[in-house]
Amino acid sequence: MTAQALFAPAMVRALELAQNGPERGINPRVGCVLVDSSGTIVADGWHQGSGTPHAEVMALTGLRDKGISAAGLTAVVTLEPCAHTGKTGPCATALIDAGIARVVFSVSDPGVGSGGGAEILRSAGIDVVSGVEEVAGREGQAVDHDQMGDVAGWPSCRSRWHEPVDHRPRNQAPGASGSIPS
Repeated sequence: MTAQALFAPAMVRALELAQNGPERGINPRVGCVLVDSSGTIVADGWHQGSGTPHAEVMALTGLRDKGISAAGLTAVVTLEPCAHTGKTGPCATALIDAGIARVVFSVSDPGVGSGGGAEILRSAGIDVVSGVEEVAGREGQAVDHDQMGDVAGWPSCRSRWHEPVDHRPRNQAPGASGSIPS
């Protein structure tokens, strides 16, 4: 059985959980489920908004609250676990510290500072599978693109263009040339 088929049901659940996140903001909607070796979901979580625990940490907290160890479990996440410290710590490190054996994600993190979690996980000896339910994962991402400069290193700016109905500069007399004087 392929990884796509094996983890698709858990990813579908993670994608559903992600929709609980905020519709707008600088952070995308992210869901996470933790599954045991039989594919049974033992804990889940989603990102509730900027400054709150990310989906992976929320799921690990739920697991801890149940008294279950994360050792040997698989984390199925809609977005590659982050690799940066901002308002919260890096999810890749949290998963490593918890003893997760495998991480399956749908979409790579496009952020300049936040991407790269998969490589950190692999370096720690964790099995990483990417691209599960990728089309659905891309469709499920909701990011406020006005604020993407903070996430992807893009310039963040807005412009407004006001033009009179007759397309002339406001101080130009009717019939005058449209050129700008030097």
